Amino acid sequence: MSYLTLPEGIADFSKAVVSLWFRVPQSSLDEARDRYVAWRASGGPQPPYGSQPPFIGIVPLMTFGKAEANRLYTSETTVNAGTWTRTIQNWAFTCEWINDEAPISESTESREWRFTGEQYDMEPSYIGIDCRQIGTERNLLGICIQLPNYATLAGSFPQQINETRTDKLDWTQPVLYGHCTNNPAVDENGFVLPVRSHTITQIWESMAPFIMGGAPEVFATVVNPNRIYPNFIDTEGGQEVTSDHWHHLLLSFDLEPDCNTQGQIVDNMTDVDRFAGTVESACRMWISYDDVNLVEGALSMYWPQANPDPNAILTPNAYWVFIDVISRDTFSHGTANDRLGNIVSVVDTGAVNLPTCTYTPGLVAAADQPLGIPASAEYIDAILPVELAELQVWAGQTLDTGIIANRRAFVDDAGKSVDPAQAETLIGAKPVILLHGTGHWQKGTNTGPPDVIDPDTGEPAPDPAKALTPTGKIDAYSPDPSLHGPQGPSPSRDSAWR
Repeated sequence: MSYLTLPEGIADFSKAVVSLWFRVPQSSLDEARDRYVAWRASGGPQPPYGSQPPFIGIVPLMTFGKAEANRLYTSETTVNAGTWTRTIQNWAFTCEWINDEAPISESTESREWRFTGEQYDMEPSYIGIDCRQIGTERNLLGICIQLPNYATLAGSFPQQINETRTDKLDWTQPVLYGHCTNNPAVDENGFVLPVRSHTITQIWESMAPFIMGGAPEVFATVVNPNRIYPNFIDTEGGQEVTSDHWHHLLLSFDLEPDCNTQGQIVDNMTDVDRFAGTVESACRMWISYDDVNLVEGALSMYWPQANPDPNAILTPNAYWVFIDVISRDTFSHGTANDRLGNIVSVVDTGAVNLPTCTYTPGLVAAADQPLGIPASAEYIDAILPVELAELQVWAGQTLDTGIIANRRAFVDDAGKSVDPAQAETLIGAKPVILLHGTGHWQKGTNTGPPDVIDPDTGEPAPDPAKALTPTGKIDAYSPDPSLHGPQGPSPSRDSAWR
């Protein structure tokens, strides 16, 4: 299989602009889906308790950055969460309360959540076609930006971890004998009136650090069904990729802002507003797909609904916290008569903590990590035939794709590619990667960075240190990229990558 690699990658970054033309044959989309279906049916380890092949069900177009590890967790171990003594009294024929001679020792158990020490590698950052939408058979443009650090998570997934009680005296239903004059007082239903009280203290803790915090955060456009972190999204979303047809992606993002959200605490679950959480801050992403600017839900399935910024984007964990609802009625109980003469008070600690996600993204770890087109050697098994053209990558820059003049530096009014010099003028900087022209693609000649002086000829020439290493045969294609013009044949499943 053929591919290009920039072995040392590019410098770490938090902002970027990427322009790429691509065309994918139906056979490659079918192959990716067939592999995913076969893997799911294989009976092998499945998330969240097992590893998965990287890029299973994905046709990669470009990979970059570091592949982080997902830490596996377990809740199978149980621990003693509290012990107390319960004494039982019975109303005897002697018209008195008789204590059982042997107190009954009681305890509760709680699950102990912990990371097992096992982990598996996930995909690095990528642009690709996601073919894992089983049932709808949709092929979606998938963008995943992998970060190296973790969010701080709390409040979600409450779990009782301890319970303590005062000595508990249980009263049984009194038997009223006619000859007894000292029967305990009862109400009209025959229940013993309150004569004793005791307190149950329950300690709760959020399991979010385990359930959601097994992997460093990502920013994505579509749901990844293989990740451990929750993806409770009730919309399909995503942009469809038409096979055997040229598409153009213009992507930009800014991951410098923090990504902080809060969920809701409600007294009951009636009339809960699913999207009434709070977004304190969010990162931003801009996408033009086939010269159409995408915003809100069309931009990403992790756009926080009702947010005033149409380009806001959250990590999946931050999104889950945003829509999370914790009900007080679920975990807290008031003081009540247990109908056997006991006033029971339940005191919960930590039961209704507000769900929160606090995250500072930092930089994409791209330095000293191979950048692959469509993937690097580590993922050669995932490479399938595709056609790529006019790749331009800037790091440290952003671009608003909602401005038509910005898009015209990449795609003209007729839907055709534009001389890359126009984009360089618009952005005001040279790209770190520019692959333009068949010969440069075949040789891996990167004409983006500034030229150096060739010591042999004394003439300006592309910097060889920034060149991409070609592996295998890279074929030319025809016709040229166009959204509306002739599309021509796409490569077959057996042909080399182009």
